[in-house]
Amino acid sequence: MGDLNYRLDCNLPLQELLKQLDDHPELIQQYDQLSRSISSHKAFQGYSEEKLEFPPTYKYVKGGNAYNLSKEPAWCDRILIRGNCTVKNYSSVLETTCSDHKPVVADICIPCKKYKSVEMNRIANQIRSRLIVDDLDSVELDIPECVSFNAVRINEVQKRELVLTNRGSGNAYFQFVSRCNTVCKKWYRIEPLCGVIRPHSSCVVSVQILLDPRSYRVEAD
Repeated sequence: MGDLNYRLDCNLPLQELLKQLDDHPELIQQYDQLSRSISSHKAFQGYSEEKLEFPPTYKYVKGGNAYNLSKEPAWCDRILIRGNCTVKNYSSVLETTCSDHKPVVADICIPCKKYKSVEMNRIANQIRSRLIVDDLDSVELDIPECVSFNAVRINEVQKRELVLTNRGSGNAYFQFVSRCNTVCKKWYRIEPLCGVIRPHSSCVVSVQILLDPRSYRVEAD
């Protein structure tokens, strides 16, 4: 789409040309350079254009709809299409008067494939599961068996780092699983709770303990 600047190969006097455009515009279209070039395969091969059923788009007096007689009228502004689409409407916009050209517009229907979202999600989940299984088959993890702390005192923060190492060739996925409503008690914290460890990489998990009067309860025997 654009100002392709093709003119008319016509030897008619200007006044005769204008009269023909008013009376029989379809006869003038046979002189259109762009239509001839497309038909003879000299330009825009593979493209086509809907039938011209609007006046030439050039050259107008700015601010109105009268032709500027310093130039022969011509269909300079065009919309070409390619592929499996249908043009419902092809016209110019005479109401636009700020230029010596008239813009062109087209309503085009383009066929699109329809996909069932439920089926797409099912297939995506299958692929995701296969990727996870493939990764797990090639995972070799080094995981410490325990994390030790010193004597724990009230209102004293203690932190330890748990290093998870993946020595395999696939991604390793980890997650701390909850046994009740929370992953851990209020008096200790684990970060991150889940993640992905790339091949031949490590991930540091922080474990923090803090006993304060709000996080524990002492019961007397």
